[in-house]
Amino acid sequence: MAFQLQPGRRLSPEDLARRLEVTNLARTSPDSADVTVLRAALLPAGEYDLVALGEGRLHGEVVVRVGRTDQAVERWRLDGRQAGFTGLTLKLPVPVHSVTIRADEEARATAGEFRLRVRSLAVPPIASGYALRAIRYGQTSAFFMDDSSYMEPGGFWTRGEEATTLVLDTDASNAYAEMVLLVRSGAVPTTIDVTTGTWHRRVGFAANQLQAVSLPVHDGTARLVTIRTGPWFRPATSTPRAATRAASGCSSRFRECPAKTGRHL
Repeated sequence: MAFQLQPGRRLSPEDLARRLEVTNLARTSPDSADVTVLRAALLPAGEYDLVALGEGRLHGEVVVRVGRTDQAVERWRLDGRQAGFTGLTLKLPVPVHSVTIRADEEARATAGEFRLRVRSLAVPPIASGYALRAIRYGQTSAFFMDDSSYMEPGGFWTRGEEATTLVLDTDASNAYAEMVLLVRSGAVPTTIDVTTGTWHRRVGFAANQLQAVSLPVHDGTARLVTIRTGPWFRPATSTPRAATRAASGCSSRFRECPAKTGRHL
């Protein structure tokens, strides 16, 4: 229970949430080689507004990462925006393992500190547990809930004979567009089972076959998708990246499509 003292009144959970800010506990000097300006762990699902403390107009670029990855879930240009409330919002449809914000030299020169101010919290979130990492594919952000898939800039790999769960959150401007998952099998025949909500589809693959799996039309909110992959193959290479995909089943790629036909994953 929370109360406001001046003037005295009881605060609702929504009012209290809007007064919370996420700040960086480990501050760095403006001339530091570390370009991380905010790092926070175990953030709840919700929407967070980016606040830049400074004066005048902002410049440069900030990059938002979720979890232990070098891939971005958001990449924002600050040019022309005013210090303070920037008008940029980070959407987290699920709780996340961590959020890291990195800023280039221009951004750090025009803003002394960056914070995330809670706009609203999602209660309950669309999925239990914490997203381990996330990445943006065009107008869709994908949040990976487990280690049974390996994300790359153009798509992701799934591990054979395992199930992986991800949450797809599409920008409002394209929220009702068609979504198609383009799946290519590996060196052995396999199957995938795709489930979202009450919808389910099983697809069989020959070796090295590409197929398109159309997801059902959605209501525009974030969606939970589970993919279970059948027999797997071991990549014939010893690179570190291949080692993380040691039991690969299928690769799934994301692709932009003309607006009239919707969005393809």
